[in-house]
Amino acid sequence: MQITRLRQVVVAAADRDAIQQQWARHFDLGAGYSDPGVGEFGLHNWVVPVGEDFLEVVAPTREGTPAGRYRERHGGDAGYMVLFQVADIAAAREHLRQNQCRTVWNCDLPEISGTHLHPADLGGAIVSVDEARPPPSWHWAGPQWRAQARTGTVAGLAGITLADADPAGLMARWSRLLRLQFREGLATLPDGCTVRIVDAASRPGAASGLVAAQMRATRREDAGRSARIAGTDFELV
Repeated sequence: MQITRLRQVVVAAADRDAIQQQWARHFDLGAGYSDPGVGEFGLHNWVVPVGEDFLEVVAPTREGTPAGRYRERHGGDAGYMVLFQVADIAAAREHLRQNQCRTVWNCDLPEISGTHLHPADLGGAIVSVDEARPPPSWHWAGPQWRAQARTGTVAGLAGITLADADPAGLMARWSRLLRLQFREGLATLPDGCTVRIVDAASRPGAASGLVAAQMRATRREDAGRSARIAGTDFELV
């Protein structure tokens, strides 16, 4: 398993258009791409470019979807999923198999391969590991995502924050299954993005799961701005 970069952060919401509009209003991001493929999960979505990275909002279109149940457990809209890019999907899948990590979905297309890890085996968020071919591409964002990217305010993703009642246990699982190296609750990926794990008790309302996403500010003066969208803190750094 060799994670090369944080590529996409996903929230689950009741109203996908409202979330996309909030991202546009607060961070000058575009509409993005609605992927018909998520219909198999009972969802519709927007995948919004953030430089060469992405934000995604998914919203249920029927009862009984995993995303819908996730929202119910979290009391409403919430951070939902993280997509990491890997250099070799076959090696990643073999590492997960050897470490008894179940997977819930696999896809292999000419342009991309992806695997969703079982959330009960990892925790913190639903995680997907994906190999894009070629690496700068991103099939899930549609064919025109580069033309839609707006970078006047946000240049790309910078990290995520996960909260858990047992942060040490969560770090141990993410270290073993994703091969991340944590020091004082922080792991840094090859692209410079970070994964931070904190005690849920330190968060307002003891929130757990994917509680924040950091994004790189294009202008220095915008660093420090934040907005709470879909139960998740989006922070410019």
